[in-house]
Amino acid sequence: MFVYILKSAACLVILLLFYKFFLENERMHTFKRFYLLGSLILSLVIPLLTFVEYVTVPSPEEMRILGTFEVQETASTQNTHVLPFDFTTIIWPLYWLGLIVFGLRFVHNLVQLLQRIRKNPKHRQERCTHVHIHEKLPPHTFLNFIFLNKQKLENNEIPNEVLVHEETHVIQKHSWDVIFIELLQVAFWFNPLMVLYKKAIKLNHEFLADQAVLSKDVDAFTYQNTLLVFSTSDQNKQFQPALLNAINYSSIKKRLIVMKTETSQKSMLIRSLVLLPLVSLLLYSFSTKKVVEKTDPIQSDIEGAWLSPEEVQQSATRKQMAEYEKLAKYYNDMPENHMKIKSQDVDRLTYIYSIMSEKQRNDAEPFPDFPEPPTPPKAPMGEDVGESLPPPPPPNVEIMEVPVPPTPADHVKKMAKLGAVFYYEGKQIDAEKAIHLVTTNHSLNIDSRNDSKSGKPMVKISKDPIIIKR
Repeated sequence: MFVYILKSAACLVILLLFYKFFLENERMHTFKRFYLLGSLILSLVIPLLTFVEYVTVPSPEEMRILGTFEVQETASTQNTHVLPFDFTTIIWPLYWLGLIVFGLRFVHNLVQLLQRIRKNPKHRQERCTHVHIHEKLPPHTFLNFIFLNKQKLENNEIPNEVLVHEETHVIQKHSWDVIFIELLQVAFWFNPLMVLYKKAIKLNHEFLADQAVLSKDVDAFTYQNTLLVFSTSDQNKQFQPALLNAINYSSIKKRLIVMKTETSQKSMLIRSLVLLPLVSLLLYSFSTKKVVEKTDPIQSDIEGAWLSPEEVQQSATRKQMAEYEKLAKYYNDMPENHMKIKSQDVDRLTYIYSIMSEKQRNDAEPFPDFPEPPTPPKAPMGEDVGESLPPPPPPNVEIMEVPVPPTPADHVKKMAKLGAVFYYEGKQIDAEKAIHLVTTNHSLNIDSRNDSKSGKPMVKISKDPIIIKR
């Protein structure tokens, strides 16, 4: 959490500095409005983004060799210092206390506004509702309500330019921006940057309202004098609303400067394009990089064939189907009276065929009709088997290899190719770990059978003897 707060604060600072130096005094107020809101959202989202990088780790045998040195090195360099006190026991209660205080302040300000709306007379206008108040406060806006001093309104002391200014806040829905930043300030009450963003957002709202007034062919000099008159009274200087848009004395000087500023289309385009590398830099610097280890493929007992964990599946891949078609066609086209069969090809064809879907089997080359391998003859009684020579194979079959008894690892690999589910000491494991276990520990017990529910092969590996219940 602490790292997230630091990254988010760094993004806020960089984006706010860019705004202050390159955007704030330019007449591109609509763009600036969405820039400020987007900056807040980006600063909260970027630290949460995670970019995954996949790397290949050594095989289990290499890991055992490398792991020995890694463990020794880690043990020698590990820092055994432990902090005497857990600061989170103070930080979290303090955060929740601040959240409650600022949340209550937000609710209190909202309730005050709703009571002011409810208790005072209201007059519905075309696009807004005027609320006539008795307090001597400057005109201000919340949602579609414009609060006006009843006495000044009846005496025609509120110029039409000021009414247009406040109506612009209503039409452009500036109050929602203020509510959004107020809620963020409640959640991140400890971050002073939220206060700076709120001031920048409210000031830009004033720029937008001023621009709307001047677009009505109002004389700029007259309008500026009107703003000065309304903002220089003592009551207006002291009025600092939280959830409201109101004429603010502290912003008058900057607003007068911006009114006289002209920003060309070319300048707006250049300043907008600069944001692309800036956002890319923030993504690269403050997002999270996660390295995911991918194990080496599982080597099967078939020479030259490699099975990745993704290949232990119930349908063959395109690459596997192409390999099957090539081998199956090769043996199907071979004369039956003179077949030269390689056992690794038979095993490979058998494996790929076993993981094919029903549709793949129907569309594929038929499985070759291999002849049964010859059985070795029994030695006559009284003869020394070790000295007798094996009889020659039948003339129509040429045996290329002599089969050897399978090892436990061979059996587990074969079951992996058939899509078996593996368990070790009652917990499900993947095929790679099962192969690693039986390869490194020859005293393990193995129980293979088909699951009565799914019908899939199920292999149980255990240190203790496996009791088969009848």
